[in-house]
Amino acid sequence: MGYEAATMCSIAERAGSPIGSLYQFFPNKESVARAVRTAQIEDVERCWLDMQPLAATGSLSPFVDRFVEVMVEFADQHPAFLPLLDAPSSTLPVGPRHRLRKQLVALLHLVLPRLSSSRADRVAEVVMQVNRAMLGLYARSARQDRAWVVKEYRAITGDCLQRNIPARRPDVESTAGVRSETGKPRRRGVATREAHAD
Repeated sequence: MGYEAATMCSIAERAGSPIGSLYQFFPNKESVARAVRTAQIEDVERCWLDMQPLAATGSLSPFVDRFVEVMVEFADQHPAFLPLLDAPSSTLPVGPRHRLRKQLVALLHLVLPRLSSSRADRVAEVVMQVNRAMLGLYARSARQDRAWVVKEYRAITGDCLQRNIPARRPDVESTAGVRSETGKPRRRGVATREAHAD
């Protein structure tokens, strides 16, 4: 019924629990939502932990495919995910979300080992925002449209990671013994204006 429409009474009824028992553990609806979101994050953490061996291979495309597959499975298995996207930010557990982000940074370092720490932090935040947006779209979409959403989700995630692969510094070819057009020997490892002109 969505976060706004839900009440403590309706939650207790759905859970088959006396309202007094619910209040014993959760003083309000916000605390219920925070507990559910914490459990969801813990489920994602377990999934991402299982992805470490694949990430360590450094193969980006298989990693992206599996990452999106895992997140889509998560949305399918967590019907409360979509309603909680509209819950107040105060229901988002800061500690667990920070821990999840750090785990994603660790995965990124495995699959893109030359990624700097600062770049990995930024990319992780972008990927988490993409997850939120695309999983929300997936959950709201008609069943016949979901394959297209997954395809776009995979493309966006893959493109984000691909564009952030650090460029390799080209090996400077040795120019020992090679003379410039002026007849002077070129210095080893030094790029000259002539070399760029060539």
